[in-house]
Amino acid sequence: MDIVRPGLWSTTPRPAVLLVHGEGPRRIEGRVSVAGRQTAERGYVAATANYRLSPGNQFPAPVQDVKAAVRFLRVNAAKYNLDSDHIGALGGSAGATWCSCWG
Repeated sequence: MDIVRPGLWSTTPRPAVLLVHGEGPRRIEGRVSVAGRQTAERGYVAATANYRLSPGNQFPAPVQDVKAAVRFLRVNAAKYNLDSDHIGALGGSAGATWCSCWG
């Protein structure tokens, strides 16, 4: 998971957006997406999430991975200065499907 915070520090916790890729790019670990940087520039904490890919991993494995990423953000909210009550998710293709399932 990569996490990008807004450039200006704030004492007020920021809302967060979890960005979940589709299956096309495969893994984006270690590379912050353009969407992540743009999200942070708008005042949100942006986090990228990876998940287990098919065909080797079947449902519900990807949903479990996205839920684990959300739990990680909530547990580490103080560390990253994010508001654990305001976490959204955004994904493309398969990533959008997994985002819609996390709850």
